[in-house]
Amino acid sequence: MTLSGNTDHPQREAADPQREAVYRAEDEVEDACRRFIRWTELEGFVNDVVAGEFWMSELPRRWRRPTPPRVHVVRRSSSATASLAERDRPVIHIRSGHWSALVVLHELAHLIVRDGDAHGPTFAGVEVDLIRWHVSFAAATELSDAFARHGVEVAEPSAAR
Repeated sequence: MTLSGNTDHPQREAADPQREAVYRAEDEVEDACRRFIRWTELEGFVNDVVAGEFWMSELPRRWRRPTPPRVHVVRRSSSATASLAERDRPVIHIRSGHWSALVVLHELAHLIVRDGDAHGPTFAGVEVDLIRWHVSFAAATELSDAFARHGVEVAEPSAAR
């Protein structure tokens, strides 16, 4: 099962052709990223990310605001089909049982890349950058390699910014 949840939506796949390949690649590297035991740990991680240099440099430009908005994290039940990010508000919803840095950073990447790229090259590049900044260089390399194995096109960091 993919980290982000349900994968049987043909219309969504047509509009977002890299989606399933991104999820398969992420499944391969899940163990390279920290898992949170307590919800407060996950919330603390989100707070650290949004206070970090990468976030502070990327979000104001992409949200067209002088400072990045605060991110609200919503806890979803284990019966929810996916974790998700809201497109027009700085809100992410994290499904119980999927409390990992990879899932959190995936959803935060959606907040940075709001321009309809979904799981496209810019999204993939931003996700790799977030993993590099907030997990490790090794985990980012592992994700990049998994993306390559699954045919995920990744924008170079300079193009993703």
